[in-house]
Amino acid sequence: MPSYLNLFLGDAAQALALVSAIVVFGLLAALGRAAAGRGGPAEAAPLLGWSIAVASMLALHILVGTGLSLPGWLVLATGGIALAVQMQKREFPLPPAVVRAALIALPLLILAAAHRASEWDEFSHWAGAIRYVVEKNVLPGLADPQHGLQLPAYPFAFPLLNALASWAAGRFLEGTGPVFNILLLLGYGALAVRLAHLGAGRDMDRTRPWTAAIFAVAAASILNPSFVQKIILTNYSDTSSAVAAAFAGVLAWMILEALAGNRTDEARRLAWQFGLVGALLVSIRQTNVVIFVLVSAAVLLVALRDPAIRLRALPPLAPVALLPAVLIYALWRYHVAVHVGGAGEFNLQPHRNWVVHLIPQILANMAAVAAKKGAYFGPMLIALGFGAAALWRCRTSFDRLALIVAVVFAGYNAFLLFTYVAFFGEFDALRVASFWRYNMHVTLLGAAFFAYAAGTGWRRFLGERAMPRPVAPALAVLFIVLSVALAPKFRFDLEPPKPHFRAVAAAVAPLVPPQARFLVFDPEGSGESGVIAFYHMRRTRGVGFISAFHGLNQTKVDALFRDDPPAFVLVHSGVPAATAATGVALKEGESVLLRREGAGWAVVDRWPTPKPQQKK
Repeated sequence: MPSYLNLFLGDAAQALALVSAIVVFGLLAALGRAAAGRGGPAEAAPLLGWSIAVASMLALHILVGTGLSLPGWLVLATGGIALAVQMQKREFPLPPAVVRAALIALPLLILAAAHRASEWDEFSHWAGAIRYVVEKNVLPGLADPQHGLQLPAYPFAFPLLNALASWAAGRFLEGTGPVFNILLLLGYGALAVRLAHLGAGRDMDRTRPWTAAIFAVAAASILNPSFVQKIILTNYSDTSSAVAAAFAGVLAWMILEALAGNRTDEARRLAWQFGLVGALLVSIRQTNVVIFVLVSAAVLLVALRDPAIRLRALPPLAPVALLPAVLIYALWRYHVAVHVGGAGEFNLQPHRNWVVHLIPQILANMAAVAAKKGAYFGPMLIALGFGAAALWRCRTSFDRLALIVAVVFAGYNAFLLFTYVAFFGEFDALRVASFWRYNMHVTLLGAAFFAYAAGTGWRRFLGERAMPRPVAPALAVLFIVLSVALAPKFRFDLEPPKPHFRAVAAAVAPLVPPQARFLVFDPEGSGESGVIAFYHMRRTRGVGFISAFHGLNQTKVDALFRDDPPAFVLVHSGVPAATAATGVALKEGESVLLRREGAGWAVVDRWPTPKPQQKK
């Protein structure tokens, strides 16, 4: 039992990650509520405040040259003032359903806060990006070629959010990203519950707060088709992209609803909120600009097909709806061109390298992945059917939302096909690399549509009948039981050999001079030990790392250690080959740091590899 409890009970960093993330989330919500005014979904407040924070930090840093922390602290202070004013008026920046949902989800939040970086992309970019901002107080770029990040030109909204929490805590924390992801999902869950109420023709504010909270937790987790722990409980930006895309799509739909009802003032307020969420969306990931464009195009398409909406009502809304995203995107492209040099992101391949001839195979492999993820792609095909029907005849609120979801889903997957042809190489194109992970960016928008559809169906077939009382408590118990029972799966950051690689890398970092040529030799591993080592050393790859994918033989190993050898080598595996090449007696079951001395090699230190625990 003590070892099981240790999954939940960590060190001071866990408590700091949980508290600082919740505090920052609340302050941004207060700021967002103050900026948005009345109207619109209250659940959007944290995203609106986060958008203002990112825009302020980037604009002052890129254009004026301030450090990132100064505008960050100003944003948090402004959020604190807004919170004080709202509390004085007996208001709260977050709807009750979100607050209660966080209390129900506390076991999962505690597990999230205990997490340390453990996945490849965290070490190569995402966790390193947060740490770089916290420690350097600037964005990485040409001024510091040893920034150690694989994608320095990627948008920085999510690292900046986590940097705010680390600054508030007074130290760099790796666990804030998973906590923020859970909090954002809970906000989305409350939005899904609101949509279900709208579909059912009911007022969510009259629903029992705890009942709404329980269903919000369920929508964020159990009923979330893209709840993948190795994405959500990391510092990846996929979850925040999905939440921002869902809010952008729903706000776009609400604008159309207001226009259909001739509520021009409401449409104007919603357009401002859509503009802020759109600016945030394009600031989270490089490809999110495509989602923003698709949502905007869907609004135009609905207006063209729906006779209740006057097309001339859209142009007056365009400045506040579109300009925030356009301006922040232009600011980031300026930063990439001037300060990053245009590298450090996925770039379009020359036309001669496009794999157009592989399109039939790529489509077949995309279909194969979709078939394996039928719990998501199956319902989305149904949504696509409703969207096609709405394109033919668009008259109702259901039609408008269906058409938005269909345009985004179909358009985004068409874009993914284009990226496999024009951005990825032949190998990644044929294996449709990360196809399911990329689709996660639009899953919550699709799930939001089905929440509204469920409410619509309830109203049509069950009328005013209330939800059976046992359902909500049963969902709450199921969620809590699953959170506790699946704790070992949620703490994948403790899976061997990750903790050993991290411990060794942390010990090696101060032993290797910053400019020394350094190699990680792990020919039986995936290469993860290499990215972990360079993450801890806070530098770009020296010589690099050797993994099982390099296909080494003894001749190549001998040449590696003999011809222009590195100054230091960290050996994790391949002991016979390393022993033969260096002449140093190495043993299985340990990691060893070697230093080049003259024509030979010397052992700097050794770290025994922990033996796997036997299951009782």
